Amino acid sequence: MPIDLLELRFDQAGGSPRYALGAVSWGFEATVNAKANALPRQLGSLRYIAGLILCIPQLRGWHSEIKANGLEFSGSVLAASLANIKSLGGGIRLFPRAEITDGTAELAIVRGPRILRVLPYLPRILTGAPHPWKVSAHLAQARVETSRSSYADGECVGEGPFDLSVIPAGIQLIS
Repeated sequence: MPIDLLELRFDQAGGSPRYALGAVSWGFEATVNAKANALPRQLGSLRYIAGLILCIPQLRGWHSEIKANGLEFSGSVLAASLANIKSLGGGIRLFPRAEITDGTAELAIVRGPRILRVLPYLPRILTGAPHPWKVSAHLAQARVETSRSSYADGECVGEGPFDLSVIPAGIQLIS
């Protein structure tokens, strides 16, 4: 079965590509991922929920910019990801319209400077439902300006600004 592949080129890495099958996250989601990776593997997918709960007290907005296909976002972000899968972190459905074979990645941003305003919307955020702090779009390419680390498919892949390109049917999986 052919599926899309996400190609990432970090400025810091001299432009050499990194690849992801599912999602790339930067900032808070990457912090949660790092915390989850440090928890015991026996917890399974609960590691991501535990990581989220442990990281919420340190959540602060940071500046990020995304430019792509007519979309220009610049502002304070609490969480940010691009994905061609519906969920990450063991089942957190952040990307309800994502498809692994449509040639695009779904952008999901939770904008805002402070967690307290956004916290009442956490159930909607974790299910990918609309909420007043959400920025969402489908993109085939994007330029992401950030000073944060990025995680792809659960592993740290780079730090700082990067370009993302979706490679349609970029890899064949055996089903």
